[in-house]
Amino acid sequence: MNLEAKIYNFLKEVEDNKKLSMISFTVANKDEVLFDYKKEPYLKDGLQLVFSITKSFTSLAIGMLYDKGLINLDEKIIGYFKDELPANYDPLISEITIRHILTMTSGIVKENNFEMLKTGDYRTYFLSQEVAYKPGTHYQYHSATSHMLSALFTKITGFTIEDYLKEHLFEPLNITNYHWSKAPEGINFGGYGLSLNNDALVKLGQLLLNHGNYKGKQLISKAYLDMATSPQAIKQDYVGNPNAKAIGYQYGFQFHVSPNLSYRADGAFGQIVVIFNDLAIISTAQFTDYEFLYAMIYKHFTRELVPAIETGQLEAFVSGLTFKEAPKENHFNLHKIFHLKENKLNIDTLEFSHDYLLLHFKNGKTDKIEYNFDQSSYGMSHYAKDLKVVNQKHWVIPNYEDNELTLKILYIETPFFAEYKFKFEDEALTFSFIPSANFLFNGFTVTSK
Repeated sequence: MNLEAKIYNFLKEVEDNKKLSMISFTVANKDEVLFDYKKEPYLKDGLQLVFSITKSFTSLAIGMLYDKGLINLDEKIIGYFKDELPANYDPLISEITIRHILTMTSGIVKENNFEMLKTGDYRTYFLSQEVAYKPGTHYQYHSATSHMLSALFTKITGFTIEDYLKEHLFEPLNITNYHWSKAPEGINFGGYGLSLNNDALVKLGQLLLNHGNYKGKQLISKAYLDMATSPQAIKQDYVGNPNAKAIGYQYGFQFHVSPNLSYRADGAFGQIVVIFNDLAIISTAQFTDYEFLYAMIYKHFTRELVPAIETGQLEAFVSGLTFKEAPKENHFNLHKIFHLKENKLNIDTLEFSHDYLLLHFKNGKTDKIEYNFDQSSYGMSHYAKDLKVVNQKHWVIPNYEDNELTLKILYIETPFFAEYKFKFEDEALTFSFIPSANFLFNGFTVTSK
């Protein structure tokens, strides 16, 4: 297959596309890792929020119930959630089956993460939605639908999906480093919120390549995986779309299926595990052009031979890939406190020192952002992660010129980054917050009082 040349040709095209910012890339077969790299300052063995890859793990847990005969895929879900039903609900809720929520064909089409996050029970939120189409007739991607699989799992077993998978999946796969966020009702969110390291994504890929078997132990049946990773629903809005030729229009049980019948676990902003030509192709990213990314995978990782490249050419190319910038000489030295007007981050004051900034929030918390002009250390601060704002590890890339200090902060366990721009004019300050796409924050500009 001449894999080294294929990887090199693939990465060259990917790195030239400004609509895609890849963090890591890995290729494995059913037995071993064949190629692996991750750009600094993202940590080689660090956790990465994988968003909707979570859905595929949720599907595996449901498959374990199926294998034990504990569920009928065509059973209605309403019988499990009588205590969570709202006083008034759409009559078609009673027609939704386990198969419908596995295939995203519940008939519920409205999804508002901001609205869901404000509620105290995500199950009741789902059950209170309008069912716009007869269940089973219309595909609509919907993370709250996936959460109902997690809720169903706990109703049937008495275990959270995380606790069960720890014993029956994670430990057998030797996955020990992970975090799975919970909904307000105390169960794991089934739609997203799982953070894993790259080794865990490799293990997922190899489990799939081996049809549910890992080192001689069948963890989940081939019968269920065959259903889960083959077309079960049509994404009607994707049919005939010229911008979705590689993405495709078919869906399994919480797995996407491509036109060539390869399949994938797929997370927001470019977190993917693609099973194609007996390979697991894995990437994490800050953001991505999905159609381009999948087209490049299906272009470069065919079984056809390609011309060889020089020895060391791939290694030399990858060694130059980084998010770090050249160290800058620190010409910024200011000792001053600015009081901000009302803003969406609820920052009360900004306190500048010669090598760090203190952000004092109205809730009494304080974040310390070191300017780190030599880019030699990590820090901690509050930012969006999965379902909420948490204190997490960051990396700061600073720049100061023309009376403007810019701090580009990478939140390295997520795809997220943000620019904090401070423009100094006499005694006044203008602060601009420019985040990458995320589910919780929008950008804004505010001035000092």
